[in-house]
Order: sequence, then C-alpha cells, then structure tokens
Amino acid sequence: MFKTIIIHLRIHQRRPEIEDEDVITAWMNAFVVRERTDSSPGAVRYLAAAGLDRKNRLLEMIGVETEDDGVVIYHAMKLTDKMKTELGLL
Repeated sequence: MFKTIIIHLRIHQRRPEIEDEDVITAWMNAFVVRERTDSSPGAVRYLAAAGLDRKNRLLEMIGVETEDDGVVIYHAMKLTDKMKTELGLL
C-alpha cells in the first residue's frame, strides 16, 4: 500500500502506551482507510484509518501521504465514536 511508513514523534509523546510498531501493525492491518473529508482537491491527501495493533487494540490513525508514495502517521489512539462515524463504521 505504501512504500514507507513514518511514525511522528508526537504519537509516543501523547500516548506513551502506543509504540511505533503498534501503529505500523495497525496501519498495515487497517480494515478501513479513507481520505479525510476536509482534504482539498489537488492538495496533500490526509488519510484516516482504523486497524488492529499487535496487542489487538483497535486504533484510529491519521496520516498524510508523501510525494514518494509513503505516509507520515501523526495521530494514533484508541478508536473513538467520532472516528467510527467518519470512517462509516457507525
């Protein structure tokens, strides 16, 4: 899906219980990935996703695509009802 997956430091700073490998596993196991509704056409694509991490926790993630077919994930936490709605899961 993506050549590279980069985890922004702010995830671990805000959620020390979520490790980089947890986010990478959840992103690779995502059962839904959608472009954010607030992405502007022709601009950088922001993606929202939900997937299971290596501890079987359901995480929500937000990332931005890079020009080299990678993604920088800058948000990850336990899946919320707000994100469930955005991803069409509710």
